[in-house]
Amino acid sequence: MTALVGVVSEKEFDLFYQEYQTLRDEDLDPRMVAVVRKFNTLPSIVTRFCCSGHYKKERPNDYSCTPHLIFVSKADINSILLAFQCWVNTLQRERWLILRPSISLVNLALLEVPFFYWAWKIEFSAKPHNAGQARDIQTAFLDMTKYIQSVVTASI
Repeated sequence: MTALVGVVSEKEFDLFYQEYQTLRDEDLDPRMVAVVRKFNTLPSIVTRFCCSGHYKKERPNDYSCTPHLIFVSKADINSILLAFQCWVNTLQRERWLILRPSISLVNLALLEVPFFYWAWKIEFSAKPHNAGQARDIQTAFLDMTKYIQSVVTASI
């Protein structure tokens, strides 16, 4: 049997999917609604957390968060990892230097047993300093999501 890295159990996935189904658009970061809704159309994927990053004027007491999208999968995500890599390869140097996109496997806690689970985190190092940069990060997330969607859909 081959073990899959970063995959949650069917039971965990169902729990996370049910939570996602109850989310209203107003429960999400407004700049991430379209991204999350589109990203979650990928097979065997559900978003757990997201943030577009916030600039000081928008959130004076908490603007340190980097833009990210954290998701779980109940199946192999090699096609998503490959699509992400291909998308990064399309970025021009200046754009890459601003965004510095990365994807990593993270371990997150739960309140019940099992007390942790594996998730994937797509993150941009860029932190917005104004509304224009925040919109630019939103656009980058949307572009990335559409690119991944097109690659994954073509491989099915």
